[in-house]
Amino acid sequence: MKIRIIFFIAILNAALCNALAQSKYDFIHEDANRIELNGADWSHIRGIAHQLSLRDSICDSAATKMHILHIGDSHVQAGHFSEAIRVATQTAYGNGGRGCIAPLRLIGTNQPTDYTITSPQRVARKGRISARNRSNLHFGLTGVAAMLSPHSATIEIGVKQPDDEFSSITLLHASGKGYREAKFAGKTHEASCPTAYESTFLLEAPSQKISLADINASSEFWGVFLSNPHSGAIVSSIGNNSACYSHYNHIPHFAEQAASLAPQLVIISLGTNEAFGRFSESEFTQQIDKLVTNLRRAMPQVCILLTTPMECDRRKGSRRRRRRRQVSFATNANCKLVRDAIIKYGSDHNIAVWDLYEVAGGDGSAAKWVKNGLLAKRDHVHCSTEGYTLQGELLSIALLKTLSEE
Repeated sequence: MKIRIIFFIAILNAALCNALAQSKYDFIHEDANRIELNGADWSHIRGIAHQLSLRDSICDSAATKMHILHIGDSHVQAGHFSEAIRVATQTAYGNGGRGCIAPLRLIGTNQPTDYTITSPQRVARKGRISARNRSNLHFGLTGVAAMLSPHSATIEIGVKQPDDEFSSITLLHASGKGYREAKFAGKTHEASCPTAYESTFLLEAPSQKISLADINASSEFWGVFLSNPHSGAIVSSIGNNSACYSHYNHIPHFAEQAASLAPQLVIISLGTNEAFGRFSESEFTQQIDKLVTNLRRAMPQVCILLTTPMECDRRKGSRRRRRRRQVSFATNANCKLVRDAIIKYGSDHNIAVWDLYEVAGGDGSAAKWVKNGLLAKRDHVHCSTEGYTLQGELLSIALLKTLSEE
């Protein structure tokens, strides 16, 4: 097991080091790229990683899954950060499925490009947790909701990569109404073991695209969980633009819904939005504690990894010069306060932490990321695709090292 994983880590590390050396990113603190467990017990997920690394030499009657749930804000919603983690873990442990996907484009916002969720019917009502809920929708695990019209609707689901084909579809929806039947492959199917928030349909053969017709459109639709019959890693990402810890804490039964997907590791990448405006360490810490406590209560064995936000800037002002408006920026000092609060919380409560702030270059790194095209010039907050991929690759190296340790 160790030979294979250590070899893969070495290749990933070498490729990244080569990229860092060739321009470019000499400001990255590679020596800080590690996960501080802070006394957390990761033996459970390490055991699963060990079992998956032996997948060529064992034959399990049931698939072994290592499910990683990545929760965050706009940095996660874009998909590139989590995608890099997905590629690394599935290369090391096998592809267990695409995992959780949300109808982001259906409600009018951006979503990752590797999947589609569409409907020929119009969306009667829609919303997301970080925006004003004018439609009085019930939000669930993904933080977004869509209600289709009329009462009987069709949802079309697809993935672009052949390796992500699925044999099981779990629709996530508001409690009490649900989707107990759906028509696909020419006939009506009943959901397999439906629960309060989920309706699962099993396909006769793996597919990259399917259309579910005649479903109950009066229920709020939250998203889909896609799985296959193979052992391997699943990386589900739940990201919402402008989201804070408090937004996820306002979702009723969020931790219980997360538990229904049976993740062994929950990565929480929040804090950037809290760094804008007035920052209170005590209030911020209370929000972290509420989310972590609820997740631990719902999933006693789950491993939790907090990541810190990297340094970013805030708009200082703008002026018109030669018919063009120039915007000036200044370092957002609150980013470091948020980072310090997360590190302290992890240390005090035996929760693992990955310090992106320091790994990305520490103090003064935002200007270097902007200069190298890794941080967007328009706002100095969001990353380019290359920037998010770099973050994901750095976290993947630290994560795989931690999972391969005894």
